[in-house]
Amino acid sequence: MTTEEKIIKNKVGLLRLAETLGIVSQACRVMGYSRESFYRFKELYEMNYCTPYPVADGVRDYFA
Repeated sequence: MTTEEKIIKNKVGLLRLAETLGIVSQACRVMGYSRESFYRFKELYEMNYCTPYPVADGVRDYFA
């Protein structure tokens, strides 16, 4: 797994954790990201700035 893939996996993991917990601030604290970063990642993901790319956990879309 490349460094880029690891970074992408963490960003997708943050989005998934926030969805699971239902509390963005708690997910950000656990993953070590700011809420500002979370909303930036989410916006990019939702605006389809995603490129098809297989990631180890089965995520087919990623963003940088």
